[in-house]
Amino acid sequence: MKILIFSAVFSLCFISVLSASDYYISPSGNNSTGNGSISSPWRTIEYAIEFLNPGDNLYLREGVYNEQLISLRSGAVNNYITISAYNDENAYIDGTGVSSGNNGAIITHSFIRFVGFTIRNWADAGMEISNCEFIELIKLKVTAVSGGIHMTGTVHDFILDSCLMFDFSGEDGGFGFDATPEGAQDSIYNGMIKDCKSYLSTPATGNCDGFALGHDRVSDINFYNCEVYGVGDGFDISGKNIILERCSAHGSTFGGGYKLWRDEVKLINCIGYDNTSNVELDYDFTVNQGVNARLINCTFFGSSVYNIWIENCAGGSTLAMYNCILAGATNTGLNFDGDSVSCYTGDYNLFHMNNPERMIATSELDFSLTQVFNNEWTAHSGQDAHTQVVFDAGTLFMDTLYANPNLHILGNSLAVDNGTNLPDAPLFDFDNCPRNVGLIDIGAHEFGACGPVEVNEPFSDKNNSYNLRQNYPNPFNPSTRMSYTIPRKSFISIKIFDLLGKEVSELVNEEKEAGKYKVVFNATNLPSGVYFYQLRVGDFIETRKMILIK
Repeated sequence: MKILIFSAVFSLCFISVLSASDYYISPSGNNSTGNGSISSPWRTIEYAIEFLNPGDNLYLREGVYNEQLISLRSGAVNNYITISAYNDENAYIDGTGVSSGNNGAIITHSFIRFVGFTIRNWADAGMEISNCEFIELIKLKVTAVSGGIHMTGTVHDFILDSCLMFDFSGEDGGFGFDATPEGAQDSIYNGMIKDCKSYLSTPATGNCDGFALGHDRVSDINFYNCEVYGVGDGFDISGKNIILERCSAHGSTFGGGYKLWRDEVKLINCIGYDNTSNVELDYDFTVNQGVNARLINCTFFGSSVYNIWIENCAGGSTLAMYNCILAGATNTGLNFDGDSVSCYTGDYNLFHMNNPERMIATSELDFSLTQVFNNEWTAHSGQDAHTQVVFDAGTLFMDTLYANPNLHILGNSLAVDNGTNLPDAPLFDFDNCPRNVGLIDIGAHEFGACGPVEVNEPFSDKNNSYNLRQNYPNPFNPSTRMSYTIPRKSFISIKIFDLLGKEVSELVNEEKEAGKYKVVFNATNLPSGVYFYQLRVGDFIETRKMILIK
């Protein structure tokens, strides 16, 4: 994938450059008498930026800078121009009293890196980025603006890492991050947005967006571990080869947590809850002309209208959904605007509904939870032959508090081990803990993936035997997970041995009730090699081999 290629390029760009110069500015500095050193800094960004050449660094000392930050020239491969807060000091690009423009930072040059400062109090966008490439924005905060970070024109090969966009305009047109090509020849592509958050402290009053991509010619963008809440639409997404992984959307008040409206979008290990609709496949016959959406191992809970809404099944949208949980919706679980359901394919899901009579709805027919359980939905659609049905969400999740649920699944729930091993099934879950892909759980969370978790009720193994399963992944680095079953209350131990038979770790040494268990082994402090893990219960011993590769 392109995204992996340019990520490798970015990693090279952190190589230090011997010829780089370091410059400093401070609110107490002086452009006339200073020389730009840490002991004699300049006063303003506008003055200092004239001196920056490829490979140079400009450090902002703590304080408020009431001026715009406007790029002047490009860096180069392995020679980025970097502007950053010095040593995690609090530096603010503040628009209070500034009459030169309405945007806090303007980037129109390439190979630029901004790190660790705050942009605030601007009438338009906190940052405007256009017609450039290889841009890195790291640990920035953008707040008290109409819009957060705006990309337009042609922009490609960019990273947003650990940025916060918050308390922007909650009215129509506000946004945390927006990427919108404008000209007919413009495009925005090859981007990674990771560990970023977009939110409003006070819920939106209009159709503002947390993260937005769209209006054609957007492609190959990855969102990873991003969160959005309190806005109108959470992730308002259009584009080709757009992937959202381990993302969370909640408290969206307008269209939905995930509003998908054109081209190809995939959600993996994503969570949505307490949204008007958790997922909306939008269609308006003009701009929003249908999306091919694929949902894998997602959990959607607690929507006030629809859990998933397909606006126009006949108009071009398609939905493929596997290993997903739809639960807790007030109105409808899976809604089709029309009587056709041919745009939907899915299986190995888990369905629950607060209103059990409207688990699935079309313009002609509704299917209750009981009808889904009785395979009437499968007979009608040809889908969900292996999908589970739950009538009480309390048997599924750790906590079903509507506004702040704990959506980790219980050990005895029907979500455990009932997923399917698809080619694109994730190897790790929402918490970035390893999944047992051979027996993958349904939903964004894998039960017990980050450590031993006991089941809530006794489990009876039909073979009445102890069982230790092969670890996954194997080979592994540095963590792997073992699953085991005990048919009756027993004192058990699980130990790890190296190739010479020396004990290197003890994972379990206690009495346990009958049940299915999973435990994670972290080998961070061990060298590569072959190891053995052993389950011992009285005279019963079962041993398996695993390989650590670093």
